[in-house]
Amino acid sequence: MLGLLELLRRRPDWEPAIDRVCALHDARGTRALNEAQRHAERYAHRRAAMVFDTVASRQRRPSRRMLPVLERFAQSPAAASLKALAAHGPGDGWGLRSGEPEIMRGVAHGLMLYATHHRADEESALHAWASATSTIAGAPTLDPYVGSVPGVDTVLFADLRVRCGGDGIKPDLRTRTALRFLGFNVPEGEPALLMLASAVAAELDQPLVVLDQLLWSVSDQSLAGVSDRVVDLRDRAPRSDHRRLKAQLSGQ
Repeated sequence: MLGLLELLRRRPDWEPAIDRVCALHDARGTRALNEAQRHAERYAHRRAAMVFDTVASRQRRPSRRMLPVLERFAQSPAAASLKALAAHGPGDGWGLRSGEPEIMRGVAHGLMLYATHHRADEESALHAWASATSTIAGAPTLDPYVGSVPGVDTVLFADLRVRCGGDGIKPDLRTRTALRFLGFNVPEGEPALLMLASAVAAELDQPLVVLDQLLWSVSDQSLAGVSDRVVDLRDRAPRSDHRRLKAQLSGQ
């Protein structure tokens, strides 16, 4: 990463864009850290529901209309465990698109298989899988468990890894738009976007999941009053807290 940072620091867009990210982090760092922790813990011990939500949400805009669907699924037999979801699929009546039930079954089966091969309980196995696949986030088909499931693309793979407790960020339109808004010259392609986001997080010395939450807040309103050099420090998070989360996510 040091070699990449050395190259990026020579780009004219890098320093002013990083200054803006630092200002955003100084103003909203604590909130981003808390949101990142809550996001990773949301589906602890409810992994079938996690798979259902992640796949069902991947090509849909966030909507309150999905909440009742997720709540109903959580009460269904398929939500009992990854084993149940892998064996029988989610069932009917959820308004899923063609192919999505098969993706859910394939992902559930792959995660179960990883747990079996590593003789680990479900929660430990999912966290281990998310950590083990960190270096192939931009090439999910190299993963024989989940990334090779037909229909699992780079964005879905990233989302699954983060929800399993790994460090990552979705290389989607929202991430690309937010980085461009902050002034980065964002290259085309999901692997390049992941590499750029990873470099930004490394420059901040923060986990990718914290950067992800910072980018969620990016809008004309969210940056209003946050200049390149003068920021509101009332919401500053201690750097040690972020380093602790980063170490946990990397398995150190």
